[in-house]
Amino acid sequence: MGDKALDVLEEALVSEDRRMAVAVAMKIAEYVLPKGVEQAVQLGNQASPEAQHEQQRIQMLGQMTDMMINKARRYDMPLPPDLEHAEAELKKFEEAESRLLNSKSST
Repeated sequence: MGDKALDVLEEALVSEDRRMAVAVAMKIAEYVLPKGVEQAVQLGNQASPEAQHEQQRIQMLGQMTDMMINKARRYDMPLPPDLEHAEAELKKFEEAESRLLNSKSST
């Protein structure tokens, strides 16, 4: 009996009738997630361990790049060739940020 019920649910979920598929999916979600849609959204927003690891890696690389640019400026040292473009991008960002702050303070 349980197998037949699962087959019916599966057919309903892949049905061409989207209203029926959504209604079945919502009922399943209500059963699986007692707190309802809010819990499903919360679970969906939680990043997977792989995504969290990638985000940490990107953040660490950004901090290292920032440190290298700051030290190069402070000690008047050249940056490695791979980071020269990063300094140019940082200068553009700083100039745009400065213009934005100046325009806000003058209003």
